[in-house]
Amino acid sequence: MAQSIFIFGRQAKIGLAELTSITGSAALKTIAQGQVALANLTIKDPQAYLNQLGGSVKLLKLIADFKDEKILLNTMFNQLPSQPAKLFFGISYLGPSSIHQRLKQIKQWGMQLKKLLKGRKQGARFVSSRDPLLSSVIVRKNKLLSEAGKELVVMANKPHEFYLGETLAVQDFAAYSARDYGRPARDPKRGSLPPKLAQIMLNLAQVKPGQTIYDPCCGQGTILQEALLKGVTAIGSDLDHVAITASETNLAWLIKQGHLSKPDYQLFKADASKNERKLPPLDAIVTEGSLGPPLRKPPSKAQAEKLLAESITLITSILSTKRPFLKPGGRVIICLPYYQTDQGWLDPAPTFQNKLTSLGFTATTAPLLYQREQQLIGRQIWSLKLTLD
Repeated sequence: MAQSIFIFGRQAKIGLAELTSITGSAALKTIAQGQVALANLTIKDPQAYLNQLGGSVKLLKLIADFKDEKILLNTMFNQLPSQPAKLFFGISYLGPSSIHQRLKQIKQWGMQLKKLLKGRKQGARFVSSRDPLLSSVIVRKNKLLSEAGKELVVMANKPHEFYLGETLAVQDFAAYSARDYGRPARDPKRGSLPPKLAQIMLNLAQVKPGQTIYDPCCGQGTILQEALLKGVTAIGSDLDHVAITASETNLAWLIKQGHLSKPDYQLFKADASKNERKLPPLDAIVTEGSLGPPLRKPPSKAQAEKLLAESITLITSILSTKRPFLKPGGRVIICLPYYQTDQGWLDPAPTFQNKLTSLGFTATTAPLLYQREQQLIGRQIWSLKLTLD
């Protein structure tokens, strides 16, 4: 029986790919329309484990799985502790039914449980929200992870298949915010890779402490900082001296926060498309490349095709010039821009896929799309490996 449950964020496919890279696909079963994964894992420190995953928002322990929804209420009630005198509890509900239906059911369960708690002379505060999945912020701020609290999560996979879990850890939103908005050198006009996504990309590369990664377009140093936090040696370069200065400033800030022991990194100015410096053997190349200029409205298809061609040219140059430094079995994780044009989305996959074989690389999986609502530029994430001779 699965012992641990992972709930993914809005980019569920990316969260699953990341978790698969960490745990191995044989240990996973997805439910609730792909938003949840069950894993045969016993985790000693749930919060520390979750902190290493950018694509998962909650880690639960499995309480029960059952086919009869009628026994659910009593099962939930039995999980609520008789102490303290006043209990804080919340319920999340994931499944195929509509948001309105799930919110209505959550409210009904909450009122029924409060009545049962009152029957044993225990006060209770039922925590709810406008979303069927309580956010990490709500869970933390309402003490649902404390001894005085509890969050229960109901997951419906299909008719007559239900799972009940208890939340053990939630995503550390404060830490991610500090590593993003709290850095001293941050320029929103230049664009910035979210720390969560940088963490996901490193996990997709399957890098381990003591290994070495290279980001040839390091920008403000987000991938480098997340690599250092994993105990990985980080090498970064950029053609823009302003970016190098920003990376140096941000990494110095990170070290002062006391999160790192013996950080090992190098920074230098270089053209990513050329071999201007000999590199040590690399376990992985992890980089975003260029997404082009900020967009305020959808570009024309011709404009987007021009921007995409420039980005693909840069990435293919990186693959060509840095290939000799990649260890056998090494991986490359890159992002390509995914533009919303005045004629719809422009998919970079057909053009880029045609170039991989001649470059000596193979895609290990289908590309993953990272995109926020109303964004004009998404990120298409590619996982590559060297083609065997």
